[in-house]
Amino acid sequence: MGTNQSEKLSNASFAATRSERISEYKNRRQAFDYEKVPAPSVDDFKAKGWEFDKALKTGIRLRRPKSNVEMLENRFWSVLYLLGFEQLNVGHEFVVPIDADGDRIAKKISVLGIDEDTIVVADCQTAESLRRKSAFSLVADLDTHKRAIANTLRKFLG
Repeated sequence: MGTNQSEKLSNASFAATRSERISEYKNRRQAFDYEKVPAPSVDDFKAKGWEFDKALKTGIRLRRPKSNVEMLENRFWSVLYLLGFEQLNVGHEFVVPIDADGDRIAKKISVLGIDEDTIVVADCQTAESLRRKSAFSLVADLDTHKRAIANTLRKFLG
């Protein structure tokens, strides 16, 4: 994003208007990322995992499947959108600046939804294969910072 979110939250961090939410929803419901490139650059992009999608008048459109974690974030974000949340984070690099033990750190949040009565803070995690792993450390990290996150959101919302 254009603003330095590690310093403070801004209204640019959120899809707060109906048109912004619709635009973000349309982008998030697609299973692929798309890139328009000039024909000579196609081989460079294919080496990075992009594949041919279609030929255009002024170049080639390539596509690449979104990662599992991005798809999970998109699905959860879309649920909040369909539930009617009024403010939702934009993009996948959303951070909330917090004070932790006297230090100012930026806590990455996967999905943040704000409604009239509710705030949802989510940290989405995935694994490539099914395995046993305790989610305790993930939950404990969020639990440790929940008060600092809440304080930052209170200041932002007034």
